Amino acid sequence: VLCCGDLMKALTRRLSAEREAAVECALELTRIGDRWDLRQRLLNLLAKLFCPGT
Repeated sequence: VLCCGDLMKALTRRLSAEREAAVECALELTRIGDRWDLRQRLLNLLAKLFCPGT
């Protein structure tokens, strides 16, 4: 049987794990966004070099 202290510890651990998962997700989304940003910048540079009239 869980008492109040054990229940609070379990909830704290669960919230901590959820927070950690959210941080990891946010970091991965940032990495993906950075890669797409770099890709777009490279495409823009190539377009400027090879299509100067546009």
